[in-house]
Amino acid sequence: MKRLYDTSALLNLLLNKGSKSLSVLSGQAILDLTTYELGNSIWKLSYLQKKITKIEACTLLDACLKVISNMKILNIKDVEEDVKELSVDVGQSFYDSAYLTLAKKHSLELVTDDRKLQKTASNCKIKVSTSDE
Repeated sequence: MKRLYDTSALLNLLLNKGSKSLSVLSGQAILDLTTYELGNSIWKLSYLQKKITKIEACTLLDACLKVISNMKILNIKDVEEDVKELSVDVGQSFYDSAYLTLAKKHSLELVTDDRKLQKTASNCKIKVSTSDE
């Protein structure tokens, strides 16, 4: 089964497995907004949290963008109404509900390290796993 990675799982996998993550992620899916979220997460690690240097942040983002170029990028065009309905029904953000909706629509396993999203995915009968599985 193909997988849809949210930002939390994607970044954790990239940080923990480095170049080995390419073979795991190649051909898998992300949302179009994941690129922005990933960039923002790396910016936070560098600028706000001072956990990595500017050079490390730029290198990491470049590597992430190369990995993403080998992934399928999904968007919510034509399912916005479904995302909105699910968001209200399950109490998840519109953003998280987009992952749920597209995982279900495309019969994808959702990979997330967000515990609340994992629980909601399970309740919605969506196969779910974490970045370390």
